[in-house]
Formats: sequence, structure tokens, C-alpha cells
Amino acid sequence: MKYPASWLKSLPRFCNLLGPIEDFVAEYSYDSPDQIVLPSLCNGYIGLDASESWVFLDGIFCGEGTQSHRAAIPSPVNWLPVVENEMCHQNIVLFHFGMGILVHIQRYTSFDLYTSTFVSRARPHLLVRSVKAVFRDDGPFDVHFKPDKAITWTSPDLESTIDEMDKLLYYSGEVYIMEDSELFCEKDKVFVVTEFMPSFNEKGAVLTRTQSSLIYLSTFSRVSRIDALEAFDKAMFIQTSTSPDGLLEENAEAWLNRWSLARITMVTHPSRSWDESTAEWDDTVRGSDFTDGRDFHLSRCLISAQYTLLSNFPEYLPDCLIIPSLDGPEYSKECAFFGLCPSGLGRGNIVDDYMGHTFWDMDIWMLPWMSLMHPALSQVALNYRCATLHNAELRARREGYRGARFAWESARTGLETSPWDLSANREIHVIANVSIAIQNWLYLNVTPNGHAWYANKGRIILNSIAAFWASRLEFSPEKDAYIITGVMPPDEYCDSCDNSAYTNAAASLALSGPAVIARLFGQKVSAEQEIWESLSTKIWMPFSEKDGVMLEYEGYKDGTIVKQADTVLLSYPLMYEQSKEAKIKMIEKYTAVTSDCGPAMTWAMFFISALEVGLMENASGYFDRCLLYCKPPFYVWSEQLEGGGAKNFITGLGGFLQAITNGLMGIRVTTQCTENGKIEPVLHVAPNMVGPVSEGTNYDAGRSICGSLQAYGLAFLGRRIDIALDGVLKKIKFTLVSGEPLILSEGFGGIYKGILKKCVELPLDSTFSLTAPKSV
Repeated sequence: MKYPASWLKSLPRFCNLLGPIEDFVAEYSYDSPDQIVLPSLCNGYIGLDASESWVFLDGIFCGEGTQSHRAAIPSPVNWLPVVENEMCHQNIVLFHFGMGILVHIQRYTSFDLYTSTFVSRARPHLLVRSVKAVFRDDGPFDVHFKPDKAITWTSPDLESTIDEMDKLLYYSGEVYIMEDSELFCEKDKVFVVTEFMPSFNEKGAVLTRTQSSLIYLSTFSRVSRIDALEAFDKAMFIQTSTSPDGLLEENAEAWLNRWSLARITMVTHPSRSWDESTAEWDDTVRGSDFTDGRDFHLSRCLISAQYTLLSNFPEYLPDCLIIPSLDGPEYSKECAFFGLCPSGLGRGNIVDDYMGHTFWDMDIWMLPWMSLMHPALSQVALNYRCATLHNAELRARREGYRGARFAWESARTGLETSPWDLSANREIHVIANVSIAIQNWLYLNVTPNGHAWYANKGRIILNSIAAFWASRLEFSPEKDAYIITGVMPPDEYCDSCDNSAYTNAAASLALSGPAVIARLFGQKVSAEQEIWESLSTKIWMPFSEKDGVMLEYEGYKDGTIVKQADTVLLSYPLMYEQSKEAKIKMIEKYTAVTSDCGPAMTWAMFFISALEVGLMENASGYFDRCLLYCKPPFYVWSEQLEGGGAKNFITGLGGFLQAITNGLMGIRVTTQCTENGKIEPVLHVAPNMVGPVSEGTNYDAGRSICGSLQAYGLAFLGRRIDIALDGVLKKIKFTLVSGEPLILSEGFGGIYKGILKKCVELPLDSTFSLTAPKSV
């Protein structure tokens, strides 16, 4: 395959970071666009699916209360070129996961058309569309194309106006209905500046041999028309003063910087060689893994998952919006980023895409990997929880509780926006999930930045969540323990129960968290924090002594079908203490009753839990079941196995990424007591299923999933660490990329192996831990 000329400058650098080109570029030839689901194009500020009619801006919603959804902004790029009186012989789609570029290639008899689309990671406001003709020697002098779909500037969510001036179109849209009309004095507005004039629909454009490409810029702002125009002018300056590919090169550089900071790669097959003379890859070696008969590249699945999650986080925060408080404007907060919904920023105006709302999905499924690899981006998401804290506290007071009662679903304000009352009222484990996400981030970031964030934001929100749970507990004389009644567990087939194992265990972590984190950051533990910590040890759990296994909830009947991963989450991510035998029984019990119609992230958690207790054959099966939700050729995750529910389900790929870092690499972050009575974070690594891979399979007789696995730039205590697992040579290599040295120990007993100053290589068949030295 010959790739676009504009890619060639950066391709070797992407290959150096991400591996062979097949690992980060997907190609598909199609007859109808309806055959494929495309990845979204996002940068954390704007997002879109190029095959759909809308663009979305982070934080801009339309609809009151539970009807609140992402406001649909007309897309200027929902079209492909058509050439009259010419027959298109082949349609090809390329997607470059290294820098988020979608290319449609249309092959005609005497020329090809390349239509490229990307949102800039270097410029938050910018969307770029280009059309280029590649003429053959015997082809025409020029090509006249028109869009196959008219660009329309109307929206069901926005009162729209357009103006034309100086060959630019200015679009302004004001949302019809705000989330809470009493809270907002003014309605939100969006502004677009674009080169697509209304005449483009009828006249199209002409490409010639002397001007074979056209680049169209569009900028979006949630602040003002002036803001959108300034962003447009700056982008136009780059395009006209440097080179036609200047904006593409900026975008590539921003992505290269992000990938250079942290990424995960794997090898499942022999690498291919790059032929510089033809700008093509040598296809003599087949590089596919096979899962259930599909042509499935696991290494590409890994890169695409990282791209998709990263693309939903902003590299830059250009402006803020106000989150108003029900208690008055003096309690309002500024917020630059409004969380992550299960289908990301590229979707979110319909119920199947969860209307753009933020759930527990962000805290439990997406942020664990982000906090480990890209903590600064994870911190941006946690700031959304902090900005909505006051409204969460007000809700708790109105319901008769102390502390903060976070919404099951939230949009702009943090108030409840779930259209399903049962979840809105009963799925309160989300409150503990917020605390757990913050604790996980703080464990990894005992740094000056971590200290400042803890002092200004983290401590306050952890205390408020603990106060809620302390007031929500009920004491049961019969059980001589505290109980939590009337909840919905993660298993939403159960609409109400008492003493959900997951909810109770998560609440326990939320109660102990303020004291643990205070000690971690060298702060005095308050009397109230000590009370909460004591309460955390006195919560009743529905463990069946008769069967030696944890029940999903009190009164759970054997054989009852479960929607998704629930009780198994006690092993990971909650790390609730149980015997190995109890964990095995738990896995076996709930594997048998978990629905095949459940969401994508379920089997990733079974995989991690099975690895932890040595159920390797079970783990292999769970891993394959996890991958069934990921659809080649563009590795878009669906919520449900048959493709229903949310498209581009980033909750599912968040679970998959944890299967890699916390399953195959066996990473856990815990705390331990030091000799002077303080506590410190510990990074544990317990590799699994990395070894020689048989041809055409995901794992050999030894059940290896990949031949090698590399985590570059893992973030721990202000350091950056590379961890490379070589399954062929059976070696693990730790490299300290930046920061102060660490202590490296081996085995469960923590046998001291030395100081990690540069790199240390050890046999792979063990477990390892990293801690900060007392003095080096």
C-alpha cells in the first residue's frame, strides 16, 4: 500500500515509537460506507464521527434535566467528493492511529482522490479537511468534484444563524434549552468559522495538475466568535507561511510528543521492513493474529485503544465554562473539561450513546490506565469531579445525608441527568468510585504537584465522600455490623438489593481513604478520619460460609443471571482481601451466570482476576471473549456483543487496556508501612502469559498472548519508568527514564535486588516491586 505523501516525513518516527506501520495504520476496501464503523476524531475539546452529521464541543449540552444531551453542531465534513461522469472503481479507508487522521481514497481510471480529515491535537479549536488529486500520466488536466451530501447549517439543538464575510462563513448557535433554566442566566453558544461557503454545495471545487490539493479549515469555540476567528487566523498563518502540510506536521508533532511520554506496545509476530525507495512496507511476512476466525491484529488493537482514549483528553485547555451552584453564584466554579462519557466526545446526542453523560465508567474503567501512563491528563478529568463537588454536597443535604452525593449520570452541572430513576436513585457505588479514582491517582503522585492538588482539592473531596458514606451506613444489631440497604449494584439486572458486595467493599475504601492518604502525604489524621477508618472495617459482607464464596448481594440465589462484571471486581480493581480459594470459587460461580449480552469490559476483569489466582486456561478464554467486542478493521469497540448499545464504547477499551497493564503485566499499586511508621506507595509487577507465540494463534501451548510487551514511561512518584517483558528470552528489564532512583525488590517477600538508577534486567518468572528509597 502506498501511503499519502504528507505522511512520509513523520512515518519513521511513528514506527520508532509504535512499531511496524501495520500496528498503527488500518486499511479497508469497501463497497458501501454503511459496512464500517469509523473511529471518532477528537482532541478533548471538539469531537466527531466523520460519517455522522454532527460535531460536538466539550461541555455544551442541550435539553433540561434528564433530557440533557450533547448539543449537535452541524458538521462541515460529513461528505465525500463525487466526480460527475466518472466511475469510481474502488473505495479505500485508511486510519492513522498514531496521529488521528482519516483518509478516504477513491480510485478512478485516470486519477485518485485522497480526502483527509483530522482534528488538531496542537490546536484545540481546529478541524481540517483536505482533498487531493493524484493524476496518472494519461489523465485529465483537472478534476471537478462536488460533495455527495450538502453541508447544512441547521441543528435540532441550536438556534442557528450564518453570515458570510471575506470568503468565510460564520456560524453561531445558541442552545434551545439549558440543563437547568433556573441555574443559567444565559444560554450557551457555539461559534464556527469555516471556509466552506454555501455555494460549495452546488459549485464544488476544481483540482488541477498545478493545484492538485485544497485544504479547508474550520474552527470551533464555546466562548465567542472572536475566539473562533482568532484560532482560524492563527491556523491559516501556519498553512500559508510554512508549508501546505504545516498544520498536519503540527498535529503529528503533538501526537509524537504524547506517545513519546508514555505508551504500551507488544510484539505478536515478526516485524516487517520499511522500503524507503517505494515508501511501502514489505508484505512478505504476514502479521496477523487470529481470534475466532477473524483477521485480528492484537498489536494494532492495543495502539488503537490507546489512541481512542488519549484523543478524548485535551492536550491544551483553551478556556473555561462556569458550573453554577444551586446555592448561588458565589459557589460557582470554573471548569475546562467536563468528563468522559462511555462513547467519548465524538458521539453523545442520542440515548444509545448515553447523551454525552459522565458515569462511573470514567472513574473505574478509563482513568486507571490514564493515571498510570498519563497522570496529567487524568488529573484534568478529576478536576471535573472537584468542580461539581458543591452541587453533589447540596444533593446529599437535600436527601438527608452528609458529605457529597455524586450523580449516577452528570453533564454540565454535575446534577443528576440519568433518565432511569432506578439507577439515579440506587446506583450509589459511583460515589465511592470517585474516591477510588482519586486515591489511585494520589498513590502514584506523591510529588510536589500531588501534594498541592491533595491540599487544595483531593483532601476536600475525599473527606466529603467519606462523610456521605458514614451517614449512609445503618447499624444492624443482628449482624453486629454496618449495612448498606436499597442499592443497585453494577449488575443492573438487579434493580434493588441490600448489601451489594461491590458497593459495600467500595464504600469501605471510600471510608478508609482519607486517613490512608493523609498518612501518605505526611498529614495528621483527624479524629473524624479515624472514625471513618474504623467504620470501614465494620461493614458487613455477604460471604457464604457454607459455600466459601462471596455472594453478589445478600440473598442472591444461585443461577440468577448477572448483567456484567460485578462481584469479580472485588479481586480487581478493589483488591478486597479474600483467600485464593474464595477468589477461584467467585470466578467460577459468576462466569457461569454472567450474560453474553452484557457490556464489553466484563471479560477483561474476569481475565485479570483469573490470572491473579493462576487459572491460565480460563484466563485465555476470557481474553478472547473480551476481544470479541472489538471490531476490525478499525478496532472500534461496541458495547454489546452483537454491536448494539453505544458505538465506539471507550468503557470497553478502558477495560481492555487494564487487561494489558494489570493483567499481562500484573501491575498493582498498594501501600506498605515503613520502619519509621509511615506509609509509602509500592508498585508491584507480576507478569503473566508473555512468551513465544505460535503461528496464527493468540497463545501457544504455554498460553502466551504476546511474545513481548513494553510499557514506556509508566508514571510513579514523579519518575518515568520503562518496563520491557521479553517472553522469548524470559527477561524483564526495568529502565529509569527520568526522576530519582528507586528500590527494586523481587518476590512476595520483597527480596532486595538493588537500586534502579538506569536499568536492571532480571529473569521474567517472578514478581517485582518498586519503592522510593529513604535516601540515595
